Amino acid sequence: MTAELTKTGFLPPKKVSPWRNIGAAVAYFLFYLVVQYLSSAVYYLYLALSAPDGLDYMETSYWIEAQFNENSNLLMIVLDLILLASMVVWFLLRRRPVMASLGLKKPRMLALPLALVAGIGMSCLLNYVMMFIQYLFPEVMESYGESMEATYNMTDFALYALAGVIGAPLIEELFFRQLTTGRLARALPRAVAILLSSAVFGLVHQHPVQMVYAGVLGFVMACVYFAYDSIWVSILFHMGFNAVSLLSFIDVSGLSEAELYSLDQLLGNLYMTFTVLGIATLILLFLLRTHTVFCKPRDAELPVELAEPDLIPGVAPAGEGYFTEPKAAEMPSAEPADKPHATDGTEAQS
Repeated sequence: MTAELTKTGFLPPKKVSPWRNIGAAVAYFLFYLVVQYLSSAVYYLYLALSAPDGLDYMETSYWIEAQFNENSNLLMIVLDLILLASMVVWFLLRRRPVMASLGLKKPRMLALPLALVAGIGMSCLLNYVMMFIQYLFPEVMESYGESMEATYNMTDFALYALAGVIGAPLIEELFFRQLTTGRLARALPRAVAILLSSAVFGLVHQHPVQMVYAGVLGFVMACVYFAYDSIWVSILFHMGFNAVSLLSFIDVSGLSEAELYSLDQLLGNLYMTFTVLGIATLILLFLLRTHTVFCKPRDAELPVELAEPDLIPGVAPAGEGYFTEPKAAEMPSAEPADKPHATDGTEAQS
């Protein structure tokens, strides 16, 4: 059941077909992909038309690839702004509350720092997994590194932080957790919605290694999202996960061997500390709200801050009808309209 939001409150809930929610989830996902690929195609065409004269086909391809790499962070920031602005305009045109529709309601403040630390810890744990893969399959990790360099420009700290640590977590959580997983959970069991959206989240990433860990990451963030009924918690978790990559900007070019050894020891201790602390924090996050992960809340269709009866004009609490009844003292007296009256002020005989 879904309630229709108006300027004065919620109208009585009406039945919504599960296929409508599934279709909406698919539509949001396809819109995300279309904007991503269409923007890249437009930029590629612009670069092809503005390539220097005198270059052959291969040289032009290398030049375009170099330009993509150099401006990849800026391109991702522009894409994120386009996606966010599109959703804001979409909900405004539909006369829906933008912040509530995007899930950007007031979060549980205690969960935010816990989610950030848990995300950092999971990223540090992934670092050990990557070291193990590097030992077994060095060629796979080499191609993975090349793929990441093509996706992000790792030479510009400020733009990378905006694109990879702030922009990407915000937009991906809004689309993959709030608009896609949240919609699927209205039509399917939550466990199915989480597994399905996690698989899709992994598949949209480019490299097989990234697909695997992105799928696992998507599963954890979907569970966190449902556990706290807040997109802010999964956003902070995602930001913490991506923030660890900022350590790669440490300049070691002027360090001696002894200084490099000390730095390696320091980073190793930090990784180990945050791995243990992050796993413990993640366990704590789920222990606090485990019972809400796979249980559909009673008012799942309504924004929490608007679901309180005293905040919705004309709507009674659950179980008492949709519209409030006027009090007995306020009800006008209802005399029979056809009761005859005498002209002298005395009641006429019937």
